[in-house]
Amino acid sequence: MDDLSYPQKLLAEVPGTAMLVGVGSVPAMLIIGGDAPFTMAQLGMISFAFAMIVVALIYAIGHVSGCQINPAITVALAAAGKLPWRQVPGFLAAQIADAVLGAATIMAYLWVRWPRVSCIQPLSPSGLTNRAIAPKQAVRTHTAPEGAW
Repeated sequence: MDDLSYPQKLLAEVPGTAMLVGVGSVPAMLIIGGDAPFTMAQLGMISFAFAMIVVALIYAIGHVSGCQINPAITVALAAAGKLPWRQVPGFLAAQIADAVLGAATIMAYLWVRWPRVSCIQPLSPSGLTNRAIAPKQAVRTHTAPEGAW
């Protein structure tokens, strides 16, 4: 891992965070998006999807960049002295940009699957509910209740 340049390590992180956010969240949207009550088996499948993405990424890019894929891991590695602090801003910027790319992947998936459904919906007057969020409600515009300020 030491013989690779800093830009090569940053480039290796590109698919990492994007896949963790984008690919890992799609099964969650599909499972939770129904009208049936949420079960522990579904929670297990969502967790399994994220675990498989992390394992695949460790094998794919771990030997290049260390497969940090999470800003918390980057900061922890720097705090432990395993990563130079001068490299932290680049990794953080790459991971945040990649997370935005992953979120754009989710939005594109929702747009292709449900093109006539608006992805921006206001909260109900009673606020958040304990019901599972349907895919068409994946992105919401949050506003404060009237008179809250």
